[in-house]
Amino acid sequence: MDELIPGGEWRNVPVPLTLDEAGGLRADTSDRGLPWGAEVLRVVKAPESGPSSPLQIGDQVTSFRGLGVAGGPVILELDQPNPWQLTPGARLVQVDDLLLKRAEDLDILLAAQSDQPHRFTFRHLETGALQELDEAQMIELGIAFGSLADFAMDAGGAAQVRGLDGDRQVDLPPHLGLRPSVAAPRLRRAHGLPLDTPLVLAPGSYLVISHAPGMRWTRRTLSCNQRGEATVDATPAGAAWVPDGLVPVHCALPAVDPFWILEREVTSAEYLEFLNQPETLALIDQRLSEGVLTRMPKAALRSVDSFLWPRLESGQFALPATWPGNWPVLGLTHADASAYCEWLSARSPGGTYRLPSRAETFAAGTGFLDQRFSWGERFSQGFANTCFSQPVARPERVFANVRDESPFGVYDSCGNALEWVSDWYDETRNLRHAIGGSWGQSRLDTLSVEGGIGLMAYSCSGETGFRMVWTPASPADGPGADRVAPWEDE
Repeated sequence: MDELIPGGEWRNVPVPLTLDEAGGLRADTSDRGLPWGAEVLRVVKAPESGPSSPLQIGDQVTSFRGLGVAGGPVILELDQPNPWQLTPGARLVQVDDLLLKRAEDLDILLAAQSDQPHRFTFRHLETGALQELDEAQMIELGIAFGSLADFAMDAGGAAQVRGLDGDRQVDLPPHLGLRPSVAAPRLRRAHGLPLDTPLVLAPGSYLVISHAPGMRWTRRTLSCNQRGEATVDATPAGAAWVPDGLVPVHCALPAVDPFWILEREVTSAEYLEFLNQPETLALIDQRLSEGVLTRMPKAALRSVDSFLWPRLESGQFALPATWPGNWPVLGLTHADASAYCEWLSARSPGGTYRLPSRAETFAAGTGFLDQRFSWGERFSQGFANTCFSQPVARPERVFANVRDESPFGVYDSCGNALEWVSDWYDETRNLRHAIGGSWGQSRLDTLSVEGGIGLMAYSCSGETGFRMVWTPASPADGPGADRVAPWEDE
């Protein structure tokens, strides 16, 4: 982006190509309606997405009910009525003298300054008026905060949307699928070409986006580094049922078998459901009687004091008050992660889940383009949740780091949680591979998408989590290799 805008961010952005009068391709950077790099909400799921639908997959929401996407958290729930007439949708814009730029800034600030009282300034949703509260008043209101995406998906309402046919006002329905993203030069319908169009491409990296009625929007990456001819299969993916949260990964060159991967890391709320299954709790108690900790999140393997989540008198586990359910699950061994995949596969008749391979993780995180990180080749501390990206190193909710998004829409490939993959790091030393950086890591070779570290197969830390690949039961249902990696309880 720094090559397009003086002082722009050091990251790659897709620039639409258009045919010139001579039939060649040129970059179209004429779209200046929204600052490139501004935060938007990308539509990933809509109730209807046909040609006549007001919303299309891939549309970008630039504002919702008058609120810009970037900014502090908004109120999702509170005790009503209240003397300050605050309602859901009111945004927390300032704490003391600090302006909030992200929804996560509130938790970061409170964690860094937990020993002092604070003043909180809200902006009313309807009037835009500012309202200041002290800490006691905040507690009295019983406020539940979330991001603007959470509020828009829950409530629906008027929004400004940009898409293939320009900018327009749309009334968003509730329960829409939205993901935080950043604006780039807009793709317009005029940029479209028939699938069989021959093109002469200069050396470089390309993102091929294809769509057809009744088919999925499909992205493919293409890296052209030498002369020669190549045929790229740009046929859109089929419209068969696929579980929510999965994205297709297609790398045209070098050729990689297409597959479905979870767009985010497995969350703590999801893993808690597995942990509290009767058969899981029985296994935990059996192994505890043998002096072995298994399945529960833990900071170390051999100490009961290392439990990251408390166990209730009922025998079930619960999340700590300071551990939101939308944080990635952390503190797992390779076998714990694999066991969750097997459990979820048994509950999913449409396909099976497994840990991705190292190559699949790299493909999903970079598209095999010429870059080490999900956003490009040059590292920037604020683009991913790493050790020095915030005053107090800590995990963050999934989808929080909008610039740690790959060309396929895969998030947190360079931070938040180290992710177990199916490959060995060094089998002779019994080392498994945990890949992709984390909230506690700072070395660039660890934070790159294919970096990571080697850990003993039975070990874990407060940084180890995972994401999954999904293989459909029938290959005709979409991309994916029809295989499931075996695992052992190491």
